[in-house]
Amino acid sequence: MIQLLRECPPGFGGVERTAHELATQDQSTDSEVFCIANKLLEPDPLQVSYRRFFLPHLKLGRVRFLLPGFLFWRLLFSSKAVHAHLPSPEVLSLVVIMKIIQPNRCISIHWHAFLEGYLYGLYQFLALYFIRVCNLRVITTSPILSDSLLL
Repeated sequence: MIQLLRECPPGFGGVERTAHELATQDQSTDSEVFCIANKLLEPDPLQVSYRRFFLPHLKLGRVRFLLPGFLFWRLLFSSKAVHAHLPSPEVLSLVVIMKIIQPNRCISIHWHAFLEGYLYGLYQFLALYFIRVCNLRVITTSPILSDSLLL
């Protein structure tokens, strides 16, 4: 399985720790994590036994624009199942592109949190729209968040 997230696990945030645990528990030998982040400058806080790939990108403010390259194309055209971690506009964009390229590809979403603000609200509206249109399975650990996603 491939996991896709903005930051790099194991990290110190909840999203990174969740991705780390999922990758660590994956019994297959081909667990891969693709990150839209810079390579690590500090040592990992936990032992990592899975393969991590850092997608090349340009960073403008808080938004990261992916650059086409070998890893980018490999991710898009792989036949492996994908588990993507939201919220992240970059991750959502990749999921939509992957679903357009391979409509039958197994893609699931791990939705970690809702965010506050006008632009975040617009992003979340678009994310929910694409999740419904692409018929993606959504996983969350929060009952309140789960109820909100059912709207």
